Amino acid sequence: MVQCPGGDGEPPLVNYRSFGLHVNPNLYPSFGGQGVELWSPEASSVLQVVVSIQGLVLTAQLYYNEPAYGAQAGTPMGRRNELPYSENAYLLTLQTMLHLLRRPPAGFEELVTGHFRRRGQHVLRACESYIPGGLPRRHARRGGARHGWEQGAAVLDRLDSG
Repeated sequence: MVQCPGGDGEPPLVNYRSFGLHVNPNLYPSFGGQGVELWSPEASSVLQVVVSIQGLVLTAQLYYNEPAYGAQAGTPMGRRNELPYSENAYLLTLQTMLHLLRRPPAGFEELVTGHFRRRGQHVLRACESYIPGGLPRRHARRGGARHGWEQGAAVLDRLDSG
């Protein structure tokens, strides 16, 4: 959720609901930034905030965003660790979606419900694409993509009938 400033020069407020799940290091207030990374009422825009989120959070290589792992980019260790990290992030993202569907933010109930009515089947198809090749067994035991797909399908069925 993004709240735009009331014209007082304050930066937009971005509220990410993690439901206690650690999905991506760039979603947490650990880095204040410096120089052009800081909000400037004269030069910054909400578009810059959205582009930053897209570039730092919605990236195919989340693993290297973790401060301790950035130096592993392009190394055998990095390549070995990146896939399991990304698979775990995907599963946590699915869990976050389910939490959001069950408890949408106050005032955003219709937005969340409408979004998943329109886009939920795309999420389920993405889950299905992981099932045939399968995730590593450790994910299957903990409730991997198949479990996420089953829970997601049940929630979407309730949305469609309600």
